[in-house]
Amino acid sequence: MGKIIAWLNPKGGAGKTTSCVNVARVVQLLGYSVVILDTDPQASALCWRRAGGEESVQPEVIHHPHNDVHLIAEKLAKDNDFVFIDGAAVARDITISGILAASNPDNPGLILVPFGTGSVDAWGSFHLLEFIQKRRSEGAPVNAFMFLSRQHPQENRQKDSANAAKELGSAFDIPIMKNMITRFMDYEDSQGMGCSVIELNKRGKAAEQVQGFTQEIMEIMV
Repeated sequence: MGKIIAWLNPKGGAGKTTSCVNVARVVQLLGYSVVILDTDPQASALCWRRAGGEESVQPEVIHHPHNDVHLIAEKLAKDNDFVFIDGAAVARDITISGILAASNPDNPGLILVPFGTGSVDAWGSFHLLEFIQKRRSEGAPVNAFMFLSRQHPQENRQKDSANAAKELGSAFDIPIMKNMITRFMDYEDSQGMGCSVIELNKRGKAAEQVQGFTQEIMEIMV
């Protein structure tokens, strides 16, 4: 049975799709079978892949913006090593279904919560973390981490976000990942070309960053 990893945050533009798509490609290059379940009505992950044309080497993307995500993810996990859920913005029921998918007692997965820059991100994350806490109180095997996303490349501009994420995470007993995703242009450029930052510029800072980010995820999953 494959593992399910859900990128969840009801705030749009938090960095769910960017991190999900790029990590999926790195995991695929490690030799694993990966499918992305795009649950956002805007179908950002699906559009990203289609931008690569028929010759795209990116993982398969299935668009399913409905509240039975956990059921679809369980079926996909039977035939794939990893199922990555690209969470929807705003859609409460879809987000809750994503939590269920990644906290199945028969196949515990991982929930990743991107945390951006500013109070709006904290407000958007708060209710999601409440749902995660409720799921945990029900005895479900919830393995959740927050990570800094869409951060400014300069370290001195990341401190406020890091402190805010740490404070919010500690309130819900959710740790912060060591690696982060910053606003390198390669992430944005790769979207328009329908590829990952690995194909765009394999020696670039974004490629190096996403590989380190993926390695940390894989270590968590072991």
